Amino acid sequence: MSADCALGDRVAATVAERGARLVTLGEGGDARLVGAEAVDGTLRGSLVLGGDAFDVTLPFTHDIAVTNALLAALAVIGAAGDPSAVTAALAGIAPPPGRLETVAESDGVTVMVDTAHNPGALRTALTHVRRRTSGRVVLVFGAGGERDQGKRPLMGRVAAELADLVVLTDDNPRREPPGRIRRQVRSGCPGCIEIPDRTDAIVAALEMARPGDVVLVAGKGDETTQLRSSGPVPHDDREVIRRAMDTRAMDARPQQ
Repeated sequence: MSADCALGDRVAATVAERGARLVTLGEGGDARLVGAEAVDGTLRGSLVLGGDAFDVTLPFTHDIAVTNALLAALAVIGAAGDPSAVTAALAGIAPPPGRLETVAESDGVTVMVDTAHNPGALRTALTHVRRRTSGRVVLVFGAGGERDQGKRPLMGRVAAELADLVVLTDDNPRREPPGRIRRQVRSGCPGCIEIPDRTDAIVAALEMARPGDVVLVAGKGDETTQLRSSGPVPHDDREVIRRAMDTRAMDARPQQ
């Protein structure tokens, strides 16, 4: 369990009642990651557990994925796994698709996707992106239909607070009127640009991006369909990004 878990006391009490062992990760915990350094999308550091330290390499750098990977490693070690073998194996795990996944990097612009579809997850994703760029953060996002409507203005406020340029679009509207969803989100970010069609919104954001910017397309991650009133229709944010970035690169080539 993360040492800073908000429900830590309750979890610890439940674990104690069942006579199980609780291992915590983080500052003040039983295990912690020290000397962490991110280089070219890879994180290297040492996992300190008890009196021992084990070299760790992870093929991603964002906090949630790193924490989840280390917690999984500690669970395996706790089940009698060899610590050296377990930590060495971390280098070979695949980055979770659609979770702060870098889809394209070209002309100084980095484009990422993430599944963030609530205020907390959106804040986490934008905070990570903000830390990795000295340029602007460009956000493309929306909110899902037939889900908690109260979160929509909150997501808009997070977007307005943490992104420099916000493009509001449709997510998975399902059978709910897409315009109503966007209006509720927009109440939290009145300065956003509204482009209903998701493909058009992504293309527009990439056209507005400048060298040094990071474009985050949030909400759908690795999903390959968009849920509309007529049912699911094919849509993959990553494929849209790749095509648009290819076009951008071709347009940037000097004419012969």
